[in-house]
Amino acid sequence: WKGKEFRALTALGIPIGLHLVAEVGAFAAGSLMVGSIGVIELAAHQVALTCASTSFMVPLGVAMAITVRMGEAAGEGSISRLRNILFGGWAYGLIFTGISMLAFLLFGRWIAAQIITDPDVINLATGLLVIAGVFQLVDGSQVISSSALRGMGDVKIPACLGMFSYWAVAIPVGAYLAFYKDLGAHGVWWGLAFGLGTAAVTLGWRAWWLAGARK
Repeated sequence: WKGKEFRALTALGIPIGLHLVAEVGAFAAGSLMVGSIGVIELAAHQVALTCASTSFMVPLGVAMAITVRMGEAAGEGSISRLRNILFGGWAYGLIFTGISMLAFLLFGRWIAAQIITDPDVINLATGLLVIAGVFQLVDGSQVISSSALRGMGDVKIPACLGMFSYWAVAIPVGAYLAFYKDLGAHGVWWGLAFGLGTAAVTLGWRAWWLAGARK
């Protein structure tokens, strides 16, 4: 019995772990790329990343709740609730990320100035926060969708979709825009935005399809 449970947990845990490593690793690679450009760029990147990561905590918390509720509904056989829970999670995430997006777009300079005093860093961080504001929407959506899929026990294909989005889209596009189109740190951030957008679309479609297919 213990061996069976261990195998079941491993089958779920390893793909989830690889998915998380792929996402975190992509952001780490983005930091390395920005760091290779210059000190000011790296400082501005860290300011913007700190702000984006802080606002991301709310959608992440919603995503954890979605995992529990989707798992509960699937486990007790309340299949008709799956899409309602998923849609509710998306709506909640969209409302909050919309608010944080507006905050970054309208008050990005003021926010950056509360963290650092160097005017060059503030100027660059303000521009990066504009991009961060844009990808707030897709970042919240993708984490909620991936968590919903985990609640339904679907982890292998989402892990593959995540790896593709972050390492076949985000990093190559970011490197291309940063170094070949000379967009610098902005290019890296647009690459991350494209990758998160890809994850949001693919994971969102799969979550919606799987929640409906179980009826």
